[in-house]
Amino acid sequence: MKDLVEAASETQPRTIGVLDLRFGGTSQLQNLYQEGASKALFARKQNGAEAICINTSGGITGGDRLTGHFETRDSAHLCVTTQGFERIYRSLNKTNGVIKNSITVRDKSSIYWLPQETLFYDGGYLDRSLVVNADSSASVLIVEPTLFGRIAMGEDKICGSLIDRITL
Repeated sequence: MKDLVEAASETQPRTIGVLDLRFGGTSQLQNLYQEGASKALFARKQNGAEAICINTSGGITGGDRLTGHFETRDSAHLCVTTQGFERIYRSLNKTNGVIKNSITVRDKSSIYWLPQETLFYDGGYLDRSLVVNADSSASVLIVEPTLFGRIAMGEDKICGSLIDRITL
């Protein structure tokens, strides 16, 4: 049986994911690119489109990297959400997990950015950025809820690092 100290020092597999969604016209999907752990499902809606982003790895830890680009144009409407909490797990070597998202909204279109909560566990390290490019005719709603531990589970003392940037 492997020694736990030895197992912790070995190079751990890292999650990489890329997601690119572009909508136009009557909120029709014009481009879908999925790579690695990043996937999207689409809910049926009468007005606009709804994309549900999925991280198939189940969470983020040190060295993981997820990127996403979401774009609407030509009066399209898109609501972007996630399937559940994005969990930020302990980083064994204090290396950040990285989430980089960008939103482009043009030509009287709109995006609602409504992910489920990001949940930090003790020892989590995350560098997260969201860059929004919107022209004067576009509208954007952004919500980025973040929780640090779960009091009901006795997680009331959380240490780690969060670098969080939203650029408009």
